[in-house]
Amino acid sequence: MVERALPVLRSVPWRLLLDLAGLVSVGIYAMWWIDRPWNNDARGIYDAWDRGLYTLPWLERGAYVYAPPFAQVIWPLARLPFEAFWAAWVTLQVGALLLIAGPLLSAVILLLPWPSIPDYPNAVAATIGNGNPQLIMTLGVVAAYRWPAAWALPLLMKVTPAVGLLWYVVRREWRNLVMAIGATVVVSGISFVIAADLWLDWFRVLSQATEADARQVELIYLPLALRLALALALVGWGAWTDRYWTVPLGVMLSLPAIALGGYAVAVGAIPFLWRGSPGWMRRRSDVTTDG
Repeated sequence: MVERALPVLRSVPWRLLLDLAGLVSVGIYAMWWIDRPWNNDARGIYDAWDRGLYTLPWLERGAYVYAPPFAQVIWPLARLPFEAFWAAWVTLQVGALLLIAGPLLSAVILLLPWPSIPDYPNAVAATIGNGNPQLIMTLGVVAAYRWPAAWALPLLMKVTPAVGLLWYVVRREWRNLVMAIGATVVVSGISFVIAADLWLDWFRVLSQATEADARQVELIYLPLALRLALALALVGWGAWTDRYWTVPLGVMLSLPAIALGGYAVAVGAIPFLWRGSPGWMRRRSDVTTDG
């Protein structure tokens, strides 16, 4: 009986079935949150255009702290009723997670009870539930391995993720470095021409963040300057030794305020440790990892 059953079991597409189960689980999770819009970080981003993008100071609840291009891109979404905006926002966050980690691993990540966050299984679930766009930023970091211009996304959401560009410097990938910086400059230039006043306001917000030097965060009680130094060392070592997972972790360490969403950035490192790079972002010279 056992010998007859083994060929049948081997013929079952277990990976496909597990991925489908993961996709269904993540979909149910997304629908659960879509049905529960509330006054969270996404609401602050949604309201930002109506009250003035940078009227609230850095770290005040509901404050918009990202560069003007991010607000300009999502402006059409912000014209929708908040319930529709929230549905699209959750879909973007969950979609980013699926692209980074795949269906099965995404389902596991959403249920993994670490790091401990009150009222949530973990930081990734908290990020989606609170509407913080850190997973979208993380997708830009991961996608940049194939498309360096994708660095424009994390660089124009936060500034400190620029530590990840050290990867190109150490590896002497000058063309990729130029593409990353060039895309950021082009997007910034277009945005500045459209609304220079918003950029001046954003620079003021950045100065507030510098003076505050980041609030206390769970697990990592280190000032921003020290975390930036650690991030640069980690990315530089990773670039020298072909450890692709170091860049998302370096970006996480570099964030001015790690808080809930910051830990979710570490998700970008997991696929490289789990099975190498996500399949969709492999180039002809496949990205590999030695862990």
